[in-house]
Amino acid sequence: LAFCSGSPASMTSFDAKQFAGMWHMQASTLYANDEFGCIKLSISEPNSKSKIYAALRSVQLFSFNPLQNGAFVADDYTLTADSSGKLSYKSLFFINNDWYSVLDTDYTTYAIVYECSSNNPKFLNYRNDDIHIFTRSETTTDADMVAYKATAEAKKVGSAARFETLEQKSCLPKSYVSKVNEMFTDPKKFFR
Repeated sequence: LAFCSGSPASMTSFDAKQFAGMWHMQASTLYANDEFGCIKLSISEPNSKSKIYAALRSVQLFSFNPLQNGAFVADDYTLTADSSGKLSYKSLFFINNDWYSVLDTDYTTYAIVYECSSNNPKFLNYRNDDIHIFTRSETTTDADMVAYKATAEAKKVGSAARFETLEQKSCLPKSYVSKVNEMFTDPKKFFR
């Protein structure tokens, strides 16, 4: 089983108001590029009680359940943010849960984000250290992606080799039959 090693060093003066807006996930060590696409994170400005509303939306490109192929997936959270960039929420009204830790951002172009992910259906990958690269723009250049991945690697060693670039434009589901066939023809790719 995999477990999180702990959040890497995050920012020292995170500004939740500047971080607000739409972000597009360009690469991730969690999401497989043939399972999910068009992942977008929408963050509100903090309200008068310093609460932030966040919505994470994606398109499911493949699922073992053929009725879920092409489904829109949306999760929403009411968060608090501290000056180190930790975004957290409460469950059962008092249990504090860290969701994302913003490791680095310029607020206008990119954000490198850490998540101690829970990937329940994949037993051997139950909890894992994962890094996501978000940009304000729906597209990014190859040179910028290389720079973002290098920044992520500096923050969390070992992340650069695990990144998968995610689809942002045409998020159409894969043929169910061809994807299931991949389980037998290319199991390494299917079970990654």
